[in-house]
Amino acid sequence: MCLYISGLVEVSVILGSHESEFFSLKFQRLEHYISNNPIPVLLSSNPFSKSGCFLLFWLAAVFAPSLRALEWIAPTQEELSATASSIDPEAGAEILYRLKQIDDGDYESPATDEYVRIKIFNEKGVRQFDKVEVQCKSGERVSSLEARVIKPDGTILNVEKNAFYDRDVIKSGDEKVRVRSFSFPRLEPGDIAEYKSCIVGETNVIASNFFFLSDIPTRRVIFRVKPAPLIHQYKTMTYFYKCDQQRVQMDEEGFGQITLNNLPAFVSEPFMEPEFDAQPWIMFYPLKAGQVPKKFWEEVADKARKRVERYAKKPGKLVAETAARIVAGVSDPEGKLIRINDYCRGNIVNYWVYASKNSLIDKIRKQYDRSPDELIKTKLGNSDDIPVLFVALARAQGIDARIALCSNRRDGAFKMSLPVEYYLNEIFVAVKINDKWKMYDPAHNMVSTGMLRWQNEGVPAMIVLPKDVEWVVTGRTAASLSVTKRTATMRLNDEGTLLGDVNIEYSGQAEISARHLYHNETDQKIEELVREDVQSRLPNAEVTDIRVTNSDNVLKPLVLTYSVKIPGYAEGTGQRLFIQPGFFTKGAQARFTADKRKLAMFFRYGETFEDNVTIKMPAGFRLEEGSAPPDLPSASWGYYKIGIGVKKSGNSIIYKREFSFSLLLVPPEHYKAVKYIFDTVHSSDSHTLTFRMGAQ
Repeated sequence: MCLYISGLVEVSVILGSHESEFFSLKFQRLEHYISNNPIPVLLSSNPFSKSGCFLLFWLAAVFAPSLRALEWIAPTQEELSATASSIDPEAGAEILYRLKQIDDGDYESPATDEYVRIKIFNEKGVRQFDKVEVQCKSGERVSSLEARVIKPDGTILNVEKNAFYDRDVIKSGDEKVRVRSFSFPRLEPGDIAEYKSCIVGETNVIASNFFFLSDIPTRRVIFRVKPAPLIHQYKTMTYFYKCDQQRVQMDEEGFGQITLNNLPAFVSEPFMEPEFDAQPWIMFYPLKAGQVPKKFWEEVADKARKRVERYAKKPGKLVAETAARIVAGVSDPEGKLIRINDYCRGNIVNYWVYASKNSLIDKIRKQYDRSPDELIKTKLGNSDDIPVLFVALARAQGIDARIALCSNRRDGAFKMSLPVEYYLNEIFVAVKINDKWKMYDPAHNMVSTGMLRWQNEGVPAMIVLPKDVEWVVTGRTAASLSVTKRTATMRLNDEGTLLGDVNIEYSGQAEISARHLYHNETDQKIEELVREDVQSRLPNAEVTDIRVTNSDNVLKPLVLTYSVKIPGYAEGTGQRLFIQPGFFTKGAQARFTADKRKLAMFFRYGETFEDNVTIKMPAGFRLEEGSAPPDLPSASWGYYKIGIGVKKSGNSIIYKREFSFSLLLVPPEHYKAVKYIFDTVHSSDSHTLTFRMGAQ
């Protein structure tokens, strides 16, 4: 087992208006930060004015060095002699002590020190820690890393410097993570394994989530955080989520400290809620003294309102001409909005999300608050600018479009009482049609017009009106509109080998997910992804002629096709062949296997599968025994239908399957009912037909 140390206590930096942008307080960006964020820094053209002196004082303060190396701590006799976890006797290992210290008081080089001491109880614990990895995000570096093993008799074995290995890992998209890994020498049951590290970053952490739990029990954990220096009337606040202890003590060095004892292991479960909902955490964030959340969100809305109205109140000539050209021949407002949204999706590249780096994009990345005219001319924008362009185009056609700030379900359920702007960092366009708000997402071109990504469905959004705001809950895409339609035309030879062609079409949320999977990938990488997916169920499958159509054209349907050959697909005994006609589900693992569950089940979106499989049987073989398994009738959760027929004229199996599941968040007390549905579907998907040579 490989333990990812970053998973012990994850720190999520959440500054910036988009999830892929990390905010850096560098001099050339300071003025932009001051004018666009709710944490004010006084700025004056005269450095010797009152406000200018305050700024110089602030900058001098944050430049002060603050790195300190943690010292090894001698183990106690009780730690050396412990034979089992005091929290979970079945655990293979236990964290005896962990200190995580974040010093965010240094400009451009905040430091995170961590000390972890682990007691190994048995061979399971040895396997869990056969490899340890310390991860750094972009803009971070491992300043120091030391590790050692302490034997029960007190003997110490240090990890030699040449035993640490560095490598880059691609996590998602183009994001690279730097990993430094090592193994503890001669690790055995009874040993204490410990390491200490220091990671230095380039950007200050203004608001962070700190997760307490690990995948093994923790006897004692201490968090010490020195927040980034704030000025004026702002102060650092603490938000507690699912925490029994809700008290942070400040010391004379400016660190806030919280200590927790006897924490159980956090055990991940299939299809669980985002970690921000599933486990406890705390957050340190800035807030103006005396400010209440309602007033905070109103200020966020006012900032967005001013920016939009600067460009959209009186659209310029280029915007008006472009809007007229886009909607030519369309008279109804909703039809015009579809045209405008598709124009943004098909013509303006969001360089925050979809574009590869080049000199023009690198230059534009350094510019902020670009006008709709600039987006039209360069065909480049970001997630903040493109919705403003949409509003300007709509206003030019007399349509009262508004900006909507939306939460992201991946960050957990929205908490209005937590006044951090990041939690409304998605920018959409809202238009009232027939007294109902219709949402558009022009910045994500893979999202079909009239839809939002699953992360933004069924969540709170704040619509920015001329003088106030309106809170709404975004709609959800019905399972019937997120369809994966899979068709296979195949033949079986008398050796039991299945050969044929596959066609898969996507719609709704299923199409968005598939587009993200194949976006910007080379043909070779797409082939690898498709082949791995098929072979995860059918290991000996030979997949060829793989093609994804319209992956680069978001306005046309996405279609995946491939050919496949699977030796031994049908099993034979003498004169008989046994075959599973459900090609698309054969070999799939059961979704839920545990008897009990602690956490809620979370399904990203409702979806429907429609499978049509035709298998031509080898000459001379006829159906001897077989029938379709029973359906699961339509209910609030969805439905499951199977139809199996034999076409005598062509000696072919005709297999039709429909499975629709629409539940999204299910509490753990309903686990047995959900497990029954998926167990029944899994069993029926494995249905086998028997064919015999010469049978009538």
